[in-house]
Amino acid sequence: MLPGLPAHADIVEAFGVTMLEPDGSISRARLGALVFQDEAARTRLNAILHPRVRSLWEGWLQAQADGGADLAVVVIPLLYEAGMEHGWDAVVCVSASEDLQRVRLRARGLTDEALEQRLAAQWPTAEKARRADYVIENSGTEIELEQRTLDVVRRIRESKHGRTR
Repeated sequence: MLPGLPAHADIVEAFGVTMLEPDGSISRARLGALVFQDEAARTRLNAILHPRVRSLWEGWLQAQADGGADLAVVVIPLLYEAGMEHGWDAVVCVSASEDLQRVRLRARGLTDEALEQRLAAQWPTAEKARRADYVIENSGTEIELEQRTLDVVRRIRESKHGRTR
């Protein structure tokens, strides 16, 4: 979405110059306010961004494989909503209760209305966790999250999901 890149021009064309900050960058706050209250606008934005993001991660994954990496991770918050859950060696869901999600979104400055719009635009975390191969519970400290993440990485490497050279 950076100025000068194709998605920037497409977003301005789709949503207008009112989405721009004085420096020419996209106002994520204004764009977010629009797309989380208007499903058609959100669908239009996703149609602009998702193919580009997918192309970027596919190229990055290929570079990792070409470089001999034995593990590479792609973070896709809307994996299931975008229908991109197929073709992965493993899917990991990082999960927190909806109450904790609300607390964290409020801490980022979102109003109750804005955070409810964002939560309504996504599948419930419980459903994502049910479909995932692995779940990392993110309701504790950063140290606990790190330990849970390392445990899942270890389990992936030891499982049928881990790639072997």
